[in-house]
Amino acid sequence: MVSNNNREKYWNEEYYMYWKSRVEEANKLIKGKSKIVNHDSITISDLVYKDLLNQISPTKGTLLDVGCGWGRHFPLYAKYNMKIYGVDISSKMIEEAKSNFGHVVAEIKKSTAENIDYSNNSFDYVCCFGVFDATDQNKSLSDMIRVAKLNGKIIITGKNDNYHDDDDDALAAEIGARKKGEPNFFTNTKNMINQLENNDHKLIITNFYLRRGDFAKNQYEEKIPEKFYEYLLVFEKDSEKRDFSEFSSEYSIVNKTL
Repeated sequence: MVSNNNREKYWNEEYYMYWKSRVEEANKLIKGKSKIVNHDSITISDLVYKDLLNQISPTKGTLLDVGCGWGRHFPLYAKYNMKIYGVDISSKMIEEAKSNFGHVVAEIKKSTAENIDYSNNSFDYVCCFGVFDATDQNKSLSDMIRVAKLNGKIIITGKNDNYHDDDDDALAAEIGARKKGEPNFFTNTKNMINQLENNDHKLIITNFYLRRGDFAKNQYEEKIPEKFYEYLLVFEKDSEKRDFSEFSSEYSIVNKTL
């Protein structure tokens, strides 16, 4: 796995500059609107998260955004009557998040996903949108369960390690991530789900997106297929068990020798 120092360097430098260029590009296209609207316009995937939150209808309580970055999802959470918290490995991203969304968030602080700087049983909802891929997954999953309250909901998205051989867009994305040095891990999703169930946690929503691009279209299957590219899972913490062995790797089955 990539060290915390290397991951922090990537998010503070390479990704931060990429993000700044995207914001500048969005600002050129959208004139006369607020800074938050510009940020909110960057990705269509947020519409999928919005639909999911409407589906589970979180009300009151507390919500933690793991890997909150510059706060892209905070406007989605803000419509619900909850106290919102965020953690991220990048100090630069935290500064941006505080600058843009400090008025709607209770607290944002620096922390890794594998060792979240909050006490046990703190949150009613724990969300990890688009970040689980960049973590030491069995450890981050364990720690998200730790900080969730009993019967709390945990939401994660990620990439499956066995996608279709002819999914050229998925393969190109994997190759590109490797070349950029981006932390990017693929999940043996069946293994992870089995471990969740063996630890007595209950799956509530299981969305499996067959090919790269299906996530943005919100096009999925609810029963796990043999091959697929991405997943979105919502599960309930029904025990304090969190004994997970490793279930992810830096390479997909399709591209073991990259």
